[in-house]
Amino acid sequence: MKIRLLAFAGILIGVTLTAQELSVEDSYLQTSQNIMVIEEYSNSLDREHKLAAVLSIEELVKKGDKPEEARKILGKLGLEGTLNKESFQGRVLNNYPDVRERSARLLAEFPGPQTVSSLEQIVVNEKEPAVISAAIDSLTKLSAFDTRTLNTVQFVLYQYNALANDSRLANSLLNYYDKCPPNGTVMAALSTIRDNPRYTANVKHRAEQIFKRKGLR
Repeated sequence: MKIRLLAFAGILIGVTLTAQELSVEDSYLQTSQNIMVIEEYSNSLDREHKLAAVLSIEELVKKGDKPEEARKILGKLGLEGTLNKESFQGRVLNNYPDVRERSARLLAEFPGPQTVSSLEQIVVNEKEPAVISAAIDSLTKLSAFDTRTLNTVQFVLYQYNALANDSRLANSLLNYYDKCPPNGTVMAALSTIRDNPRYTANVKHRAEQIFKRKGLR
């Protein structure tokens, strides 16, 4: 399947003229044509088509091409099966966590307030820790530490704190708090992780170290 997806991305991106050979007008036209195909694939119910859409946007990003339309497509794919549901007889047909996770990570390549809003939406509508982790990692890369975003991350912490069974998500939260300017909310979050016996020793130790470091500032 991966070979087929990469082949699609290659057809979409790689068989046209190189960037050096394209005029500005031709380059814009090529991007617009690519986006039209990517959007069509993203609207399919088929998981492989949605993954192909994400891979194709990855290829665009590697070439330094980051059109606004691509950001919008990723924002939509990040909510596939959660906020944006296609159902039949009570069963969700488009619940693809791997598509949402890759979309959430790739959104970090599109800095701006719209991207932050998209990632916040992904966080509050998501149930899969891996997808939430990817979205928080992207928020960290985008230095999204405003009050609204911090409160969104706090929502995740307290929603999952009773379980405390996912070290990957815990470390994504710690990465976020580590980069945040120190304030009462951040320090309370760190102490919550540090003092929860359900977290692994490594996670609790890291929370303690960040707490101490920030307390000295």
